[in-house]
Amino acid sequence: METKFIKTVFLSFCMVWLVSCNNDDLQEPAGNNSSELVIETGLRPMDKSLKSGPVSDFTEGSKLGLFITRGSLNDDYSSSASRNILSTFTGGIWKQNPAVNLYAHDATVFAYYPYSSSYTNGAEIPVQSGSTDYMYGTHTTGQAAVNKDNRTVSLTMNHALALVQFNIYKANYPWQGRLDRVCINNAPGKAIVHYDGNLDIQTGEISDMSGTDRNIQVNSSPLLMIPDEKSTDENGYVKLLLVPTAKTSSRGEVVITFDIDGRAFTWEAPAGTEWKQGTRNTYDVQLNGNELRIGQVKIAGWTDGTGGNAFPE
Repeated sequence: METKFIKTVFLSFCMVWLVSCNNDDLQEPAGNNSSELVIETGLRPMDKSLKSGPVSDFTEGSKLGLFITRGSLNDDYSSSASRNILSTFTGGIWKQNPAVNLYAHDATVFAYYPYSSSYTNGAEIPVQSGSTDYMYGTHTTGQAAVNKDNRTVSLTMNHALALVQFNIYKANYPWQGRLDRVCINNAPGKAIVHYDGNLDIQTGEISDMSGTDRNIQVNSSPLLMIPDEKSTDENGYVKLLLVPTAKTSSRGEVVITFDIDGRAFTWEAPAGTEWKQGTRNTYDVQLNGNELRIGQVKIAGWTDGTGGNAFPE
């Protein structure tokens, strides 16, 4: 069962009437009234604040990329200059560079996060597994037509990747409990986990996936000093964001490795493991004596799901 968790961004398009436009690329023929685009946002936070990786709020300096269209990515609103408009959150407001003008005909806005100046095709936004929370979005269902006479548009932003996070703790473990790395990779010859792909910000689909031989990892020295108790604060979880995966057909097609106190503890994901787009998958990981146990697997927050138990041999 999946109920996609959605992060909603309300973008207020407040217009200033102009007699003419200084940006020829975005100007319609003389005589057409236009309005300059100014954006204000209010972001609905996630259920719980996440310190790293997933975005829980847009902060000062955050940047969105906007594709202004007549309804689809292959139909520019005014010209090719309507593609990949930079919108920066500065001093509590969103500012576009260059300024965008709306006219009598309706506009459909597609947005993505985080911004890069090198993108010209909204159907091929590069995404990578790792620590970046890529998002895409367009008008919220029920949104009124957007043009020079309508000053408000509501955009719904969706998570493009799957969040996999680990709540790690120890019991009856006599050593220090220094975690230096968590790594997710395919078993030899398998292609469940992908390192990168291209995101279509109109449909949310990810294509051209590759990098099945790459390790997807988070590491530091130390990454975490493992506590004696299970954390109740997600800020203490170890997180990775992954390109969505297909469902495993057998145990061991995906392997997760924890480097702790100079030793590598491995766990084979069971059959049926699937990390879907927009889901938050939480694993309770316990160091008990000389073994590592992964207990209940929860899918919560971004979407609801089932749980289970798995223990290494």
